[in-house]
Amino acid sequence: MDRGDERFRRDENDAVVTSDLRLEDWDDVSSWLRERRAEVGMPTYRDLVRRVRELRVARGLAPHDAPGRGTVYDCFKQGRRRMDVELLADLGRALGLDETQAREWDAACFAVQNRVESAKVVSVAEQVHHTPHFVGREAELRALGARAQTWVISELPGVGKTQLAIQVAQSWVHRGEAERILVADLRGYHPTRAPAHGAAMLDELLRVLTGSSAARLETQERRRALLARELDRQRCVLLLDDASVREQLAQVLPPPARLPVLVTTRQRCDIPNVEHLHLDPLPTDDALGLLAAVVGESLVAQEPHHAHAIVTRLGNLPLAIDVTGRRIADTPGWNLADHVEALDQQVELLRNPEAVTSAIALSYRRLDVSARRLLRVLASQPGTSHSPAALAAILDAAPDITAQTLSELEDASLVQISGERVELHDLVRVHAAAISLDEDPPRLRLQARGRLLDHYLDGAARAVVASGLAPLVSREDFDPSPTSMPADGALAWLEAERENLLTLADPRESSARPHFTHALSACLAKYLEVQGLYRDAVRLHHLSLSLAQRAADPRAQARAHVLLGQVLLRVGEQQDATQHLQRALDLVDTATDPDTHASAENSLGVTAWQSGDYAESEAHFNRALATVNAHDTTRRAAPILGNLAVLAEAGGDYQGALSAQQQARELSRADHDRAAALIALSNISSLHISLQEYDEGERAARTALCEAEALGARGVLAPAGINLGVALTKLGRLDEAEQVLTTVLEKSRDNADRHHELGALIALSELALAQDRTDAARTSCHQAGAIARELQLPFWEARHHQLLAEIAEHLNDRSTAHEQWTTAHQLYARVESPLAHQAALALNRLAR
Repeated sequence: MDRGDERFRRDENDAVVTSDLRLEDWDDVSSWLRERRAEVGMPTYRDLVRRVRELRVARGLAPHDAPGRGTVYDCFKQGRRRMDVELLADLGRALGLDETQAREWDAACFAVQNRVESAKVVSVAEQVHHTPHFVGREAELRALGARAQTWVISELPGVGKTQLAIQVAQSWVHRGEAERILVADLRGYHPTRAPAHGAAMLDELLRVLTGSSAARLETQERRRALLARELDRQRCVLLLDDASVREQLAQVLPPPARLPVLVTTRQRCDIPNVEHLHLDPLPTDDALGLLAAVVGESLVAQEPHHAHAIVTRLGNLPLAIDVTGRRIADTPGWNLADHVEALDQQVELLRNPEAVTSAIALSYRRLDVSARRLLRVLASQPGTSHSPAALAAILDAAPDITAQTLSELEDASLVQISGERVELHDLVRVHAAAISLDEDPPRLRLQARGRLLDHYLDGAARAVVASGLAPLVSREDFDPSPTSMPADGALAWLEAERENLLTLADPRESSARPHFTHALSACLAKYLEVQGLYRDAVRLHHLSLSLAQRAADPRAQARAHVLLGQVLLRVGEQQDATQHLQRALDLVDTATDPDTHASAENSLGVTAWQSGDYAESEAHFNRALATVNAHDTTRRAAPILGNLAVLAEAGGDYQGALSAQQQARELSRADHDRAAALIALSNISSLHISLQEYDEGERAARTALCEAEALGARGVLAPAGINLGVALTKLGRLDEAEQVLTTVLEKSRDNADRHHELGALIALSELALAQDRTDAARTSCHQAGAIARELQLPFWEARHHQLLAEIAEHLNDRSTAHEQWTTAHQLYARVESPLAHQAALALNRLAR
């Protein structure tokens, strides 16, 4: 880092101090740490680990709660995507900051976390708002509609870039060459929101198109290539709206496809292999035509000179002409000369006399009091778009009154309504928010914000209850109103409002109370996990954890640690997951928070099971079950019983495991926990297959697939599909099995789901062997073995060797079969699997 960097003030001895720290990203944080470490004499990383341990012990945490040397070292490295803010706080103190400096350092790190993470809250829409009055642009429409290129449309705000792009996209649909339009708002110049993170937007586009984000694919290039393939396959035109910088587009822009990709931006971007269109204001004749379309041709014909003066003063900009035209149509007592005079007076009053701003200001003055108030308060709230119900909460008015007010704003072209979503143009938002600062007391905006937060938290609570995805952690902050939400609309509500919910959870974006963030973290945990929205889940739970740490609230910290650990466990980050879960156990006990304690024990049992330590796993599950049974908890026993059943299956007690899974499913259904019931059903299908009840296994797998699709439970589709493929193989329906398993394999690879890619490869190897295609069986088996070794899964590595042995026996290669059965036996024995006995029998058979 440049020692002259002005973000880091120095004292008279040229030592770094933290006052007025301006840290923009994690690279800035690691740079400061490296420089501070040099200033204080380069303590070793082991010394820093020791100092952090001492700080944590002094706070009452266990000694093993300290990070390892590698974890501390990573904080000093560039290119980090995520940091542990609690560890950064401790490192600042370990590097000699006094308490005042340390508090400033904590705040700076927390700000970086929120800034980095808020950019990752993104959304993709299929509903587009198009103006009823689109005039001119024939040459541009012909050029953009003729070739399936990537087009970058650039120029100043209000010139009509987005509306032109929408018209082009719709022309491809109307000609039958495309079926869908996807609109991704990159927020490059949003007045209050951080620009969308390009990689996060790419993942969201893939999630919309494929059902999963594919965020774990090895490279950005592979994800972009997958996006291009899916756009072609689903015949989609992609609109990337309001891009800001070349780096943002470089992360999300797909390779050339058979349909156009349209980009709008306020600045010209030097991007290779794309076509550029610099969009000028409308020619005067088209500008007059647009004005006539809004106000009526007769009025323009009566006063052509004044009509010309109006569009000239508005810079021939479509947005300004549309807003002004709506105002002209609404003032029949005025002639066009009056409107020219009003525009001239408005320009004199404004500090920034832009044409669009003048038009907005005049239209605002024509609104009634309630419409002005709604526009001002709405412009001051976070979120890109809201539903009419949310606006009723902001306005604290009845729905019918809110609808009338919205109608007035829409008639004035000051809001855009697409379906059930209400949006503000960025220029309208800036103007109205500035007026609110002058006219509204801060308490008015805060009261509106509070009502908005209450509306969204209650809506989220009712939606997860209706969809059967209510949280499994403590519900003391989770109290939905008695007004029910239709089950078939609950998931749609959550999807539509997800961006707003995550934005509001960030106190820097919304000034949200910590209670709101903690409650939303608990409320949405299962929904985000079941939907495979792991990035959003990690961000939300990290926000909750950071707020709890700043407040020194051990219970809230423990709950956030559990939720984070559970998500990290799902994405394969087992070491980090274990640390979070163990931290939760250190912070609370069964007396202070039995819910959280039981959740942590249950999840630690899963980590132990994955690593092959079945005894430790069973101990965790039993402690979790004992806590649930001994305390009046809201944590239900069904998922724990399901995990104990998985252990029984691993021990060879298939009938006992089946009975336990059936009990877990019934309990889950009684608790209206659709996700847990679905997981139990998928496990039931696997157990039927193990018991050689293949017809029952097929039926259970097909039912699980149907229920998973209805619930949007993407994490269950792959295992249920594998179970179905295995059952079909056993039933001799090999062509059906191959189709099912090939689809699962392709989806798993596209989504970088290594665990289910492994399971699909094992099943495909068994299928190929049944088809007497030994080369194909061996190829799939070797690929599976490589994944098992990579993920350090000894049971699956043993399964791979067992299959190689069976292939060798099929080819009458007894020597290779003996070698592979020996290795399989050793690995099965290491994890105490009953399949070790099967391997021993095979070795005895070969010895004869």
